[in-house]
Amino acid sequence: MGINKAVDDGSVLWDEVIWEEKNNGLSEDEKYVACLAIASPSDPSILYAGVAGKVLKTQDGGDTWARKVVGLPPDEFIISLAIDLFNPQILYAGTYVGFYASNDGGDTWEFRDGGLGQRYIRSLAIDPMDSKKVCAGTYENGVFASINGGKNWTKINQGLTGDLNKRICSLVMDVRDVDNPVVYAGTGCGVFKAYK
Repeated sequence: MGINKAVDDGSVLWDEVIWEEKNNGLSEDEKYVACLAIASPSDPSILYAGVAGKVLKTQDGGDTWARKVVGLPPDEFIISLAIDLFNPQILYAGTYVGFYASNDGGDTWEFRDGGLGQRYIRSLAIDPMDSKKVCAGTYENGVFASINGGKNWTKINQGLTGDLNKRICSLVMDVRDVDNPVVYAGTGCGVFKAYK
């Protein structure tokens, strides 16, 4: 239970990987981690963890953790996290009760409804070329998209018929064609692809 880190010598021999516990200073409640996100591929020592009522942040690879709670719902789990690859100060969080955004590296959070409402956000996909473009996968209402960082949302469920197809478990975004990004959704009935 908690946060562990796999350490190896740079080889690809997975059978030689050793897991190292990284729970220093965390309470038992904080060891139930729903999601993780690395702030930047160039600095993997900055990591965020979603737990009940807060986001935990480490800047030293998990040796110490800071609690980021300002603006987050105190009793709701942070289920999903997404970070701007070019500006790691911009973070998005999905919870049981909606979508939250931070522009200061997680120090403060703002609830952004904009037509999304208090939905259970299981997955987030952020456009790495434009962090204002984000998709939110909900538990029972399909996929919503925003082009302004979650201030306004549009339901994009055409083709997701039936209740199980609207239970979004995971989202990824392919932006190799920046003018026509493709979003993949893992649902209760398989994988779906959305494109223009």
